[in-house]
Amino acid sequence: MVVPAGQGGVQCDGPQPVWAPPPLTILHSTSWRYTDGVVVLTYVAVLDGEPAPGAVRLGPHGIARSADPTAPSPAQVCLDAVATHAARHLAWLRVGDEAVATALAGHPALWRALDGYEPALAGGLGVTEPVPVR
Repeated sequence: MVVPAGQGGVQCDGPQPVWAPPPLTILHSTSWRYTDGVVVLTYVAVLDGEPAPGAVRLGPHGIARSADPTAPSPAQVCLDAVATHAARHLAWLRVGDEAVATALAGHPALWRALDGYEPALAGGLGVTEPVPVR
């Protein structure tokens, strides 16, 4: 979803954004990237913590990476990679942010679902094992 400036999005202690259907439990920026001359912000929004009708389970997906060390953003990022990153980010917030943990505790099914994700930030942050060098 693209939200033009001034129509919701980045807020501090404000009303529910008009583009997010109520009830909004959590709205958190998970990443940003520069592409095509604009900064793209990615948010994870937790509404009621229940799957939407027709929702499908998110399968395992690794971190989206670029093969070019001089261009850290991959040429394309699939939606599953974005969703997996958001789940890993929520899992990280669950252990490091009291307000988010409290909000997530009100949604036990979502809390349990996040158990399947390694808490982590973007990219390789949080990685404790060295990567193999080819």
